[in-house]
Amino acid sequence: MSDERAATAPELYATCTPNSLPVDGRTPYGHQVNVLDERMTIADTFDLPALETFDADQAEATLTAAGYVPQGPWSASGAGHMCQVARVDEL
Repeated sequence: MSDERAATAPELYATCTPNSLPVDGRTPYGHQVNVLDERMTIADTFDLPALETFDADQAEATLTAAGYVPQGPWSASGAGHMCQVARVDEL
């Protein structure tokens, strides 16, 4: 990405959180991935109903299919995980 585009591209973060409280370490209703903009407004949401525990590969595959690219590792954040992402068309 050019320096000019990098300066104007919004900061985006992906969060992956369980859709329910865990039961025996698993979440029976899956997870949800939200893409948040710099104001922490939800820009996109993806349901992962079969994901019973956090799986970075599955979350990243979902983001990539939707046009987002992770920009670093996932880190634990509250009840879920978070990483910075960029739109493919902004790279």
